[in-house]
Amino acid sequence: TVNDCALIGDGNSLAPLPVSATPGCPLASGTLSGNTLGLIRLGMTRTEARKAYPRSTNHHSKYQDFFCLTPIGVRVGYPSPKLLRTIAPRRRRALAGRVVWASTANPYYTLRGVSPRATLAAARSHLRLGKPFHIGANTWYLTPNGPSTGVLKVRNRIVEEIGIAEKGITKTRRRSE
Repeated sequence: TVNDCALIGDGNSLAPLPVSATPGCPLASGTLSGNTLGLIRLGMTRTEARKAYPRSTNHHSKYQDFFCLTPIGVRVGYPSPKLLRTIAPRRRRALAGRVVWASTANPYYTLRGVSPRATLAAARSHLRLGKPFHIGANTWYLTPNGPSTGVLKVRNRIVEEIGIAEKGITKTRRRSE
């Protein structure tokens, strides 16, 4: 059943998108701003991130958690040993086991005016996008975002996900890929 309506940006206008409740998944809340996406903050421990969404279904892998929300969830990433080896030892200790990126396809959130399902052209008009890099079928863009780095996952010139990442892991493309 439809319990709410979200606004989706297509790059030129906003159109209503029906939002169906997902059993066991709370409604999206909070904002995407600075170091925060919803209830997740960059630098949180994995335990703190899981406590932030205690009623949310949590599918996790070794270096990722997925927290379900209505209508779409949030993915959270933790640094792998391979990533940590590219970072100075003091900074490495500070990031180990902590949230280093978070992203979502949830239309509730926007990254400085850009929401999932926006066109790449619209994103370029709102954000200063860096050089794209490719992983699989996706093209990724990084953009300045105050205390964090903004992240866009794009496929077929449509923004699929928006998010944030620790600046320290996005300074070079080698660390980002």
